[in-house]
Amino acid sequence: MNLDPGVENLPYSCDIDVRDFVDIVSIMQQYDLGPNGALVMAADLIASKIDEIQNEVNRVNPDYLIVDTPGQIELFAYRSSGRFLIDNITSEEKTNIFLFDGALITTPVNFVSIALLATSIRLRLNLPTVNVLC
Repeated sequence: MNLDPGVENLPYSCDIDVRDFVDIVSIMQQYDLGPNGALVMAADLIASKIDEIQNEVNRVNPDYLIVDTPGQIELFAYRSSGRFLIDNITSEEKTNIFLFDGALITTPVNFVSIALLATSIRLRLNLPTVNVLC
């Protein structure tokens, strides 16, 4: 499931796409917002459509649901709407997979910085976390 309303092209095909529920361009035009403000508003609008999104998950009925969150992690992890989505997308077990971008891990300081961000996200989302270097 793609949960990033601002992505233009996905490098994968997804069964559930939040862009079917929230249109970032319409939000910018309707509320006279720039891209960042529209992404913030979209996060809350996505949460307001949780029932529709859950119905789509139920329709697809996947064995596993991998949710790709926005690359601007603060839009998801640090807003109450992100926690709301985690709590309300029905699943027996949930795990966070945090991707360490190998291009950023070029020095020990960068590695520690990303590791601290991953820890902050783990604490914020209150989910078991698997860190993956890619």
